[in-house]
Amino acid sequence: MAKQKQHKEQISFPKDLNSNDILIAEYQYAAQSAFQANEDRVKVFNFVFANILTLGASFIAPFLNISFDSKLFGYLFIALAAIGFLSIIQLVKLRRAWRESVKAMNKVKEYYIQANPQLESAFKWRAQTIPTAAKVFSMSFLMAFMLMILNTLAIITAITLLTPPSRMLYHLVIAGFLIITQFIVWVFASRD
Repeated sequence: MAKQKQHKEQISFPKDLNSNDILIAEYQYAAQSAFQANEDRVKVFNFVFANILTLGASFIAPFLNISFDSKLFGYLFIALAAIGFLSIIQLVKLRRAWRESVKAMNKVKEYYIQANPQLESAFKWRAQTIPTAAKVFSMSFLMAFMLMILNTLAIITAITLLTPPSRMLYHLVIAGFLIITQFIVWVFASRD
């Protein structure tokens, strides 16, 4: 501990260290984060909308006397569930990459705060306020949970289209298993 304190005291800051540079960079990051959050929501909405339309089409088509191959739709729903599962993994990786970026930025902030303690009140986001990667009810978690539900519905629909209707209990057991499995994957993949 004494070595750490001694090391901190020995840091010499360049005389031309400009506090405005870090403040501008912090503002730009906050603006970019807000923009990216909106972009991500649009992407997720488009994916969900496409899944809902496909699901709706498979249930409406028989009532319109449109013939379709139920096996083809069954395999389509399996493909949608696979894409959805990969999307959950992508969300986890994006969340982890975001955390690493925030950690790096906070290290730079701490350096500037040491050089100019007056900057401390200018930074709302600090190392102590970084949310955990697997934070429940974060936007990332909610998007992943929504995908888990859609993946499960897609698999149930695929099973319904590919197997006889007398196996409904079987479908419900598989649905429960899939939600639990996806949730476990999310939690373990999101760990710090």
